[in-house]
Amino acid sequence: ITVNSTQISNLPLNGRNVFDLMTMSTGAVSVKGTDFEQGHGTVVNGLREDFGGYLINGLSNKGLSGAVVNTPIQDTVEEFQQLQLNMSAQYGSAAGNVVNLVTKPGTNAWHGGAWEYIRNNALDANDFFLNQKGVPRAPLHFNQFGGSVGGPIIKDKLFFFLALQGDRYKTIGIPQTLLQESQVWRDAVIKADENSLGITTDAGLDSPSAYLYDKFKPANPGTPSGVTADTYFGLTKNTPANYSAALCLDVTPGVGLGLGGGPPNGFGGMTKLQHQKLIQIFGVTAQDVLDMAAAGCNNIPGLTNGTLNRSASVSENSVGTFPTQTDALGNLFNGNEASIRLDYNWNTNNRTYISFNYLRATDTQGPCATSSCTRGFSNPTRNLFPQGALSWVHTFSPTVLNELRVGYTQNNTSVKTSQSGVPSVGFTDGTAFFGSYNGYPQVFKENIYSYSDMVSISHGNHNMKVGIDFRRNIENSEFNIARPSYYFYDQVYFAADAPYEQVAGVDPEICQWPCPVSSYNPN
Repeated sequence: ITVNSTQISNLPLNGRNVFDLMTMSTGAVSVKGTDFEQGHGTVVNGLREDFGGYLINGLSNKGLSGAVVNTPIQDTVEEFQQLQLNMSAQYGSAAGNVVNLVTKPGTNAWHGGAWEYIRNNALDANDFFLNQKGVPRAPLHFNQFGGSVGGPIIKDKLFFFLALQGDRYKTIGIPQTLLQESQVWRDAVIKADENSLGITTDAGLDSPSAYLYDKFKPANPGTPSGVTADTYFGLTKNTPANYSAALCLDVTPGVGLGLGGGPPNGFGGMTKLQHQKLIQIFGVTAQDVLDMAAAGCNNIPGLTNGTLNRSASVSENSVGTFPTQTDALGNLFNGNEASIRLDYNWNTNNRTYISFNYLRATDTQGPCATSSCTRGFSNPTRNLFPQGALSWVHTFSPTVLNELRVGYTQNNTSVKTSQSGVPSVGFTDGTAFFGSYNGYPQVFKENIYSYSDMVSISHGNHNMKVGIDFRRNIENSEFNIARPSYYFYDQVYFAADAPYEQVAGVDPEICQWPCPVSSYNPN
């Protein structure tokens, strides 16, 4: 199919992304939100999404991952061309389909325009079911504004076309139900850590969990889950009656409690130092001493005032939310764009043009799981996608024409972390995480060079094209697992600094050794 500039201007396009026109062709199906291959969210003729080809003025606009790199400003596109299946040999580097965008040149006539497109939740109706529950509309602010101008610099010789566009986007990530610690539990852990500060560092009672609880609270309040200290250590057929019996000190100090079974039925593998941290929180009452004696404990600790109200809920059910500048379907973003093209007609046999498209997108929040972003662990991104081209067309005779093209595209993405000193901390029971993915920060940079030369020959009723197309992709990226990931059963194990698994990274001594180590990542 071929779509001209007038049609492009009048067709509704979400975010004014011209590549969405792919879905107009026969055999094209949008898979945005369901298929997460690289591409443009469109499957053509049943082939994989990343099998398609993407060109700007005949030069490569596709990275090694298979995705579109630069998306030009809509007002700079003169023609959208989509070729399928029976395409000529010059498009032999792709299967299924090839999309080629032809950009606008300047002319002898001055022309231009200005625009602003607005999407704002103040102008929207609320979702029926949200309205029914009394939940307000989710915020969504998107402003896309800019202008273009084109005309002659030297009449009949030198022309230009310039366009600038700004994109401003802000919304919230998809809300997700999650479990979080209660304020009662958080305060108890922090207080227990304060109480331990008089003990020497070698005792190991200073708790990283207390610091993280204090600095990174969940964004939204929750409702009590009903899980208290008493229900956590509830009666079962084969387990002790309550917390104190479960923490019976009848083992060699520093080796482990050996109760096994996993939460909430025991604390197998905990060291005595980890056990002492829980004692600071839960305390030991006179009834605990009686219960431990009845359970046959050999070493019964003395009475200890804990910091936790055992009858209060230690966890809450809540909803995780966080601000974002990334659209789930990829068309809306926050950034700046520019495009300039210069055309020069040397004489009747020679003409050339040079063009440059600039796209820079940023997101102060970046990619992250709701459960960690709701605590404020953001991963700011900066994506840079410049694309440049040079073309020289020489006419040897009325029947022989040669076109030389040279292009460069850069695929440059960067993900940082707002709190790089905090390791990734996950919980089996679904509690909101701490920290960012341990592969952040990371940088992916790809340089794409394109060179092509094609001779077109006409002879009577026959047309023939002969040429070469050479592309070189050079990747220069930085990706390593610089920080470890720790996994805990739940908040109780977290407060004791007792992870069941550590993945990769360099250990910052968040737990007392021996600390389980594994190369397996549950994520």
